[in-house]
Amino acid sequence: MVQSLINEPNRLEKDPFIGQKEELLKERKTTYRYLLFKHYKIIYSVDEENGFIKIADVFATRQKPTEIERFE
Repeated sequence: MVQSLINEPNRLEKDPFIGQKEELLKERKTTYRYLLFKHYKIIYSVDEENGFIKIADVFATRQKPTEIERFE
């Protein structure tokens, strides 16, 4: 399970914008997107200028949705 969760973001190499925008983080300066994997959201941002993808958080969807705002 852990290895599958780690490998899931590899899909972003072909198309980094496949994830939906994270509405609960829309007030942030950075645009965050997410991939769903089982009961987890892999929250990430795309830095087109520098050509990289940053995984910001792995969020268990069984938590309260407002807890998603915990990182900066």
